[in-house]
This record gives sequence, C-alpha cells and structure tokens, in this order.
Amino acid sequence: MSRKNLQHITLKTTEASARLSKDNLKASSDSYAIDSNNTLVETEGLHDLNFAAGIPPFLRGILSTMYITAPWTTSQSSNFNTVDDCNAYYKRLYKNGQRHFTFNVNSSAYSPQTLEDFKSFFKDIPLNEITISLPYTCDSIALLAFYTVVSESQGLPKKTLNGVVNIDTLQGLNIKNTNQNSEKETSELFSDTLWHLPNFIAYSISNESLHHLNLSPQEELALMLISGDKLLKSGLNSGLDIDTMASRLSFTLVSGLNLFTEISKLRAARILWAKLIKSYHPKHEQSQALHIQSNINTKQVKLNKRDNSVSKSVIQATAAVFGGTQSIQTQTTNTSTLDSERLNNNMQLFLQKETQISRTVDPWAGSYVVETRTSEIAKQVWDMFETFQNTKRLPEELLKTLSHVEINTLEKLHSTPTSSLTHINRDEDAVTRSLQKLRLDYRHNKENLLTLAIEAVKLQATLNEIVKSIN
Repeated sequence: MSRKNLQHITLKTTEASARLSKDNLKASSDSYAIDSNNTLVETEGLHDLNFAAGIPPFLRGILSTMYITAPWTTSQSSNFNTVDDCNAYYKRLYKNGQRHFTFNVNSSAYSPQTLEDFKSFFKDIPLNEITISLPYTCDSIALLAFYTVVSESQGLPKKTLNGVVNIDTLQGLNIKNTNQNSEKETSELFSDTLWHLPNFIAYSISNESLHHLNLSPQEELALMLISGDKLLKSGLNSGLDIDTMASRLSFTLVSGLNLFTEISKLRAARILWAKLIKSYHPKHEQSQALHIQSNINTKQVKLNKRDNSVSKSVIQATAAVFGGTQSIQTQTTNTSTLDSERLNNNMQLFLQKETQISRTVDPWAGSYVVETRTSEIAKQVWDMFETFQNTKRLPEELLKTLSHVEINTLEKLHSTPTSSLTHINRDEDAVTRSLQKLRLDYRHNKENLLTLAIEAVKLQATLNEIVKSIN
C-alpha cells in the first residue's frame, strides 16, 4: 500500500521548532542533518525497498519472522570483588531466565587463577544451557581451556558448549603491528575453537574502541568490514572454507543515541556483510547473514544522574531493536547490585512485553529517513572498503586518529590478569613440563594450542602461568 502524500498540510510550529529549522541544526555527532521534509523522491531508485527479511542481503533482518516468534536474547555484565559474589550473581540471573553471560576476568577486582576458582565461578550453572562471551585478550585461549575443563567436570561434551570471543576492531586491524603475533593468534583461535568447540562463534568484531573516538558510522563500519575481511582471509589461508568462516564471525556494536543513524547503521551492516561474504562464493545463502550483538553501556554516568543513564539506555536499546539486533547486553550503573540487576532486566522486559515493537518485522522499513540513511551509509562504507582494498591504506586523517590511541588500547586489551594465588597441591615438575611444551609449540606452531592449554589446566597450572607461556 502506497503512503499518502501529506505534504500539502501546513502545521503550526513552535518558536523553538522554527529556530531549529532556520539554523539547520545537526542531528548527531556524525554530522548528519535530518531533512524535515524527506519525501518519496529521496527513496526513488533504492533497490533496498524490495528486500525481505530472512533472504540475502538480510537488510530487514536475518530471520523472516525476526522477534515475532522469538525475542532478542538479553544479558548483563558484572563487576564483583570475589568469586562467590560473581557466582551468586550468575545464579540469580540464570534463575531469572538469562542465558547469555559475559565473562571478563580483567573487569573485576578479583581474578580467578586456579581450576577450583573457575569451578566456583560456574558452580550450579549448567554450561550447556548458557552462552558465554569472552573478550579477545592475551588470556583468551587460557580462559577457553579453563571453561572447557570446567564443562568436563560437569560431565558435558564439548560440542554442547556455546559462546563467542569478542575481538576489538583495532586488534583485528593491527595497523601499527604493535602485536607481532596478532594474525597467528587469531588464526590459532579460529582453528582451535572449530576443533574443540564447534558451537562457538570464533569472533565477534567489536566497535567499542572506535565508538569512544566519535568516528562517523561510515568510518566505524568500514574499519569493522576491513577487520572482518582480514579475519576471513586468515581463516581461509589456514584451510577453512568460507561457509565455516562466515558462520563463526559476527559484529558487536556499542549503541549510540542518534536513533535514525543507529537503526540505519545496523541495517547497512547486514547489507555490507552479505556483499562481502557473497564475493567469496559461499555454498549456502545463510552464510551471508550477519549476527549482531548490541552493547548498551552508560555505566560511566554519575550515580546522582542515574535517571539520565536509564533514559539513554532505553533509547540505545530501542534503536538496537529497531535495527534488528540478535542480542542486547546492558550495564547502566558502575556497580552490580540487586537494584541495578532489576533495572537492567526490567528495561529489556519492558521493551519486549510492553511496547509491542517486537510484533512486526523491521518496523522502519519504507521510512524515507531510514531507507535513505541506510543506503547512504552502505554506499559510502563500501567505497571506503574498496579504496582500502586497492591502496592498502586508510585515509591519512583516520589513520592519524587511530595511531594515536591504538597502543594504549591494545595494552589495556592485552593486560595480564591480576594474580591472587594461594598454594596449590600439584605436581610441580609435570606442570613445568606442560608449560614448556605449550611455550615451545606456540613458538613453532606445532600443535593445537587449546589442546595443550587444556592439559596444563588439568595439571593445575594457573591462568597467569598459561597466559605467560603463550605471549
């Protein structure tokens, strides 16, 4: 059904609205001015209008029914001082229905070191019923090893474990080669998870560091696409096929406050990813589908301004849902309390149950503003991506911005967990031999690193010991 033309109707505007139009005020930090008179003319010639959800290029969503049959998954991130507090937090959320958990040992004051610590972290939580999200840091392989051994102690086969490793875009790009082993590590983790953990998504490419630089959505997506392409090539060079690779990559996007731009950014990301994967000639159409997790993080807002934090979180989460995300992770306060848990949980329940926005597929489809913005972002990002492919260089201004922050960012991302180790009853000689073998094989690329790390964990090697052996 065509839209009615209401352009002939004159509406009274307030004095403030008149000033806004007169000054042509920019709508967001990405310098995109929203035209108050968007019409059908702007969308003429856009092929995107004919795309459907569940079919490449997945503009309107990766599933034909999207949230109508199943809502997006929800999760909260934690920040606790003891392993018991964290376990109690996980169990509360699990009891309340949460099945997606973020596990970042560097975000807490206390860092687990031993196998018993990790068992305590996940005590009474069936690991085959949850999805775990890990950051890609120097301890990723070690964390996967501990997680795998804990699952074995629960009597669970590895194929039943689900999870994802979040890799920051700057790590994937490694522009200044600050980590010489970066490509080797990413390739290792790809093959390791494929062999041991077939239901793990190897990498979710995150825009977290880019988001804090106030880059335009085009620059963010272009860098993420370039990073994703490097990971694809790395996997293909190690012998994996494109369908396997594509199914094990996803995006994690920190959501912003510009509603129209955020909606358009997620829609454009799916188009761009489908176009990239298609260029590698996959056998299955579904390989072109991009899974997206949205992070809602306003925890830096001061406590006395929590209302502002909640308001911003609702806007960000709403934009993510309208954009067709698969998962939303929230953290609206600096501290994890029962009150903050309820706040985060109720916000997502409110969106799912009260707003009715999940009862239709891509509700902004056909919007002159959103369709035009989606097309503009997708075209500009692809132009930037092709330019990089041809020149192997980023624009000088962008490169200058990235090189300014990359070293500090990577140092933070590769920081070693703090040790709080007590005496462990173990065979010291066996542990030493295991760690030496892990160190040698890492340098000479002889065996599966995760296999060796798992062996070290079973011999009671600590997290720090394993991390230092492979870095």
